Parts: sequence; structure tokens; C-alpha cells
Amino acid sequence: MNDLERILFAKNRIVNQSFGLGRTNPISLSTDSSHIYRVIGMSQVEDILDCGYVRPPLGKAKGGHSGEVFWSQGGEKLFFYDKRPVLEISSDKLKDDGQIGAISLDMLTGIWIFDEEQNKYVNKIQEIRKQYNERHPEEEQIQRLKILIAAYEEQINRQIRDVQPYMHEPTINEGITKIIIKNNIINASQIIDSLNDYKNVAELKQAMLYCLIQINDFVRMANFTTQETNQEQPAEATPSI
Repeated sequence: MNDLERILFAKNRIVNQSFGLGRTNPISLSTDSSHIYRVIGMSQVEDILDCGYVRPPLGKAKGGHSGEVFWSQGGEKLFFYDKRPVLEISSDKLKDDGQIGAISLDMLTGIWIFDEEQNKYVNKIQEIRKQYNERHPEEEQIQRLKILIAAYEEQINRQIRDVQPYMHEPTINEGITKIIIKNNIINASQIIDSLNDYKNVAELKQAMLYCLIQINDFVRMANFTTQETNQEQPAEATPSI
């Protein structure tokens, strides 16, 4: 995966696990069920500051996984206590295990970093966002988003082409038609040259691409026949009397 593909096709994995030792540790970071968490190293904090997204690591991670970002469902039994940075996002933003698309810095609700002086985890999300904006002026961010949006558009069109032969299936037709209409509305809408507009468009395109990937996966698993295949089937012979 190149740098852009690590944003486009990151696969977010959500696991349920607990770190019970943190329960009795006074420095532990407690969690809640309305959020999802990821423990990282400072190198990934730097990567977020570089690109603005929580991307999968380069190459294969432990277990041979490639292109995947692992998160943990929060709850009363999940604690972090080893002083490594912890990312936090609302479960409203990261809903599905296997959700495609890297999580942006704007989507995060927390970047918890251990403060040695205070001897506890402190949410540094606003400081990290400020650092990112200082490193990347607004015009640079807009140019990056334009490239990202164009890449999303290319992938959206590719996914639509792949599923086109199955549009005779009512459920497929309905889902794809809704996405096409929504995408056309977005493309026809005037984008005021502001950073937030481009961020919103990129997030919408990301969500549409994920829906299309899900539809294509469903088509493959359901083993639908194409419209061309149906047309090529010979008519059933009429029995002779």
C-alpha cells in the first residue's frame, strides 16, 4: 500500500478485550462503552501529525495483518496503564468491524498522552490539532484533500462499474442508485473554497466508497449471476405432445 492507499483502504478492526490490571493502577486510563480506543506509540502520533489520519503501519503487522488498524471497544473492564499514547473515537464514527477508510484527526475525540508531572493520562487532542495546523497551512491541506477526493471519486466509479452487471437485482439496484444520486448531488454542489467544505466532502466520499465495497462484497458472497449471463441462458424447451 502506498501512502494514499493507506488512507483510502485502511480496514478498521474492533476487538473486545480487557486489561484488568489497570483497575487497581492509579495512573490507568479508564474507558467507556460509547468510545473505541487504540493504543499506539509516539511514532504513530508523528504519522498522524504528518498526514492527518490514523493509517495502518507500513508492511505487515504482527500476525501477518496488512492494511489493518486495530481498535478496542471501551467499557468498564478496559484500562490502559503502560503510559503509551491512546487514541479515542466515538462509536458513532467507527461503527463496524472491518470499516474501510482511515480515521481522520478531526474524527478523533481524544489523543491521551501520559503526563509525567501530573502522573496521569491527559487528553492532548487540541494540542495535536494545533500542531498539525501549524505544520500544514490551510492551502496545503486543501490541496491534499483535493487529491484525496479525486482518488475517492476514481474508486467510487470503479466500484460502480464492477457492480453494474448486477443492477437487475432489485436490492442491488436500489442501493447503487441511492449512492449514485447522492454522489451526483455532491459533485454538482458548489464547494466554497474553505477547508471545512473539503473535509466534509472527503468524509462523505469515504462513507460512499465503504458502502460500495460492502455491496460488492455482498454480490460476490451471494454469487449473483450477471444480467448478460441471464440473457444468454437458452429458453426452456417446450415438451412435445
